[in-house]
Amino acid sequence: VKAMREAKLTTDWADPDEEHERAVRRFIAGLYRSEAFLAELEAFVAEVARRGEAAALGQTLLKLTAPGVPDLYQGDELWCRSLVDPDNRRPVDWERRRRLLAGLIAGEPPTRETAKLFLIHRALDLRGRRADAFEGGYRPLDAGNDAFAFARGDAVIAAMPLRPGGPGRIAVPEDLRGRWRDVLDDRGVELGSEATLADLAGALPVALLERAAHEGGDTISR
Repeated sequence: VKAMREAKLTTDWADPDEEHERAVRRFIAGLYRSEAFLAELEAFVAEVARRGEAAALGQTLLKLTAPGVPDLYQGDELWCRSLVDPDNRRPVDWERRRRLLAGLIAGEPPTRETAKLFLIHRALDLRGRRADAFEGGYRPLDAGNDAFAFARGDAVIAAMPLRPGGPGRIAVPEDLRGRWRDVLDDRGVELGSEATLADLAGALPVALLERAAHEGGDTISR
């Protein structure tokens, strides 16, 4: 009803057409009695959720690593599918978030539920440990049309998808080649002249690397 009234096509707040609104409600209720419709809707929603979560992780990594002060809407450390106000003003279950964060800090692997919280924790931890890099320069890296990547100083690289399924080839400047550490998967990588986002990403569809201080690692080179 809020969406209909604010669209102002068939009803609005100043002069609501309540009969029309009731008819729309009846139509929507009827849809939920159709098993064929529900099966199609649930498949569509599952795909939208998958793509939406990948986009949300990319945007979260971007705002946690780009120049400026990172900011999060309170409660959005976990997935939040609420609509506009008042849905997004519900009380936040902080105890649940503290419990899940404690598990991640203790070494529990991220799940679909905790993927965003895990990314936030690791990215903010990196900012604390590599403060000099985040006070330094911002350098875009050529990643084509399928991905977005950049370096902070010479010690941090962040990369995220723009379009699902694309190669996301990232050109690595000569001064950024060498040994790096995957902040999200705790693995070593050796960057050559080019890497794909799929090479760099692990369990999550984004990549966050820091300069490694030790030998070894997987070779990611083209």
